[in-house]
Amino acid sequence: MASKTILKLIISLAISTLLVVTSFFLWGTPKTNQKIFAAVVPHHDLVKKERDGFFVNLAKITNPKTVVVVSSNHFDAGDYNILSSSKIWQISSGEVYPDNEKIDKLVMGNSIHEDDLAFEREHGIFNLLAALRENFNSAKIIPIILKDKTNEDEIINLNEALIEVCRDECLMVSSIDFSHYLPGALAEIHDNLSLRVLNNLDKDLVKRTEIDSIPAISLLVEFVKNNQAQEFVLSKHLNSGQIEYSPDGESTSYVLGYFQKGTPQLKDSFSFMIGGDVMLGRQVDYTFKNNLNLLWSNISDRFFNGVDLSLVNLEGPISQTPTNPDKNDQSLVFNLPPESASFLKNIKINAVSLANNHVFNQGWSGFENTRDVLNKNNIAPIGVQSGIEAQSIKHFQAGKQKVSVITLNLTNSEVDLATQIKAEKARNSRVIIYAHWGNEYEKTHSEAQSKYAHAWIDAGADLVVGTHPHVVQDAEIYKNRPIFYSLGNLIFDQQFSEEVKDGLVIAGFFEEDNLKIALVPVYNNNLKPEISTGSRKFNIIYKIKNPMNMYTNWSYGYDIIDFELK
Repeated sequence: MASKTILKLIISLAISTLLVVTSFFLWGTPKTNQKIFAAVVPHHDLVKKERDGFFVNLAKITNPKTVVVVSSNHFDAGDYNILSSSKIWQISSGEVYPDNEKIDKLVMGNSIHEDDLAFEREHGIFNLLAALRENFNSAKIIPIILKDKTNEDEIINLNEALIEVCRDECLMVSSIDFSHYLPGALAEIHDNLSLRVLNNLDKDLVKRTEIDSIPAISLLVEFVKNNQAQEFVLSKHLNSGQIEYSPDGESTSYVLGYFQKGTPQLKDSFSFMIGGDVMLGRQVDYTFKNNLNLLWSNISDRFFNGVDLSLVNLEGPISQTPTNPDKNDQSLVFNLPPESASFLKNIKINAVSLANNHVFNQGWSGFENTRDVLNKNNIAPIGVQSGIEAQSIKHFQAGKQKVSVITLNLTNSEVDLATQIKAEKARNSRVIIYAHWGNEYEKTHSEAQSKYAHAWIDAGADLVVGTHPHVVQDAEIYKNRPIFYSLGNLIFDQQFSEEVKDGLVIAGFFEEDNLKIALVPVYNNNLKPEISTGSRKFNIIYKIKNPMNMYTNWSYGYDIIDFELK
C-alpha cells in the first residue's frame, strides 16, 4: 500500500512539473535562477485573463519585496507631473499596502509628490492590484502616475532615485496600453516600433512610440538599462480588433512581457507610412484659414506617429508671407499658407516629396523657402521638379536597417534611375521609389507607368509608390515587389467626384527579408480626411488586392499583405 502511495505521489509530481514546464514554454521560456526587474502589462480589462495568467507565471520566477507600478496619469490629476500615494488600497480580495519607507525617501528627495486624490479613478494602477496581491502577497507597492508633459530630466531624476531606494528589491511593472484609436492593421505597424524600443532599449525611438504614455516607457527603459536584466521576453502581443473581430473600428494593442538577465536582443526593422497628394492652398486655405489644424480633426493625431518614416507628396510651395485665399479660387498656380510646415509637423509628418509639377509655382524663391521652413520643422524635403539630383535621395536608418527614398517627377521629363538604385543597393539599403507620374483621374495605371516600375524593380527597388492621378489606381506585384500606382489624394480641395475624395495610405515595415504592408483607405469628407470604414474601405482594398490575385474577405487582417523580398 505504501509503495502505491509513493508511486501516485511521483506521478502527481511529474504531471505538475510537466504542466509548469509546458506553461513556461507557451508563455516564453525564462532562464533559470532569474532576477526579474521589470515587466510591461496592459491595464485594459479586455485582456484581464491574459494579464492575470502573465502574473501567475511571473510569480514562479521572481519574488520582489516591492512592486513599483507605473501608469499614465489618464485624467491629468493633481498639480505635479509625477505623483505617488501612501494610502492603503481596498480591493475585493483584501488590502494592498504601500511601501511607505521607500515612498517617503522618494518624496524627501523631491523625485515624486504625494496626492491620494489623484489616484481615485486611476485604472492604470487599480486594475492591476488584485493580480499583484494574489501573486506577490508579501510585496508592498509604490504606485506612480506620470503626466504626458513629464520631461526627460524628471524621468532621469526619478529613475536614479528609484535605483537608490530599491537596491535590487523592486519589480517595476509598467502599466501601458500600446497603439490607440486606430484600425488593428495600422496598430500592428505602429507596434513594430514600440516593440523595438523594448527589445533594443532605444531611447532615441521613445518619442515616436504610439502608446498611451511615453513617460512611462521612457522610465521603463531607463530603469532596465541600470541593471543586468536587459533581455526582453515577449509573452503576448494582442489587439482588441482581433479579439473582438473588428477589422475597421478603433482598437487598442496590448503587450505583455518581462526583462530577464542578458543583453538587448537587437531587432532591426524599419517602419513607414506613405500618403498621397497634400495641397493646403485654395479652398483648404480659405476654409481653415484661422486654424489649419482643424483640417485633421476627423483623424487621431496618432495616425502618422509610431513609425520611422511618415511621407507625403507636398503639392505646391509654402509661402513666406500670409496668403489671402479666395473662396472661388481654381488657379493651378498653388501657394500654400506659411503655417503649412507647422501643420505637417503637428500631424507627425517627417518627410515630404517636392518632386512634382507644382513645386515651382512660386518660382525659385518659393522652392527655397519651402525647403527652408520644412527643415526648420524637422521635415525632410526630398526631390526636385525635374531630373535626379543629390536632394532627390534621402537616407534613413533604424538600427542596422537602411532605407533609401528616391523621389522623382515624370510629368514633364523622363528619368533613368537604374544607376541610382544600384548604388543604393550597394549600400545594403532597401529602396523605396516615390514617383509623381501617370494620367490624372485615370483609374488604372498606364503602360508607361508599368514600364518604369518594372525597370526600377529590375534594378533593385523594393517598393514603388505613385502620386499625381488624384485617384486611387490599381496595384501590381512584380518579382514579389509591390507597386502601388497611385495613392490618390490625402488632402485636396477637389470635390467633383467620389473617386477624387478617396485616398490610400500604405503603412508597413521592412524586417530582414520580409515586407509587411497594411492598407489604410482614407476619405475626404468636406475637405477633412478620415479613415474609411465599411464598404468604402472594402472597395478600395479590393481594387488593390484583386489585380494582385489576392482574395479579399471582410475579416480581421484583410487589409494586411506580406511579401518575401528574396
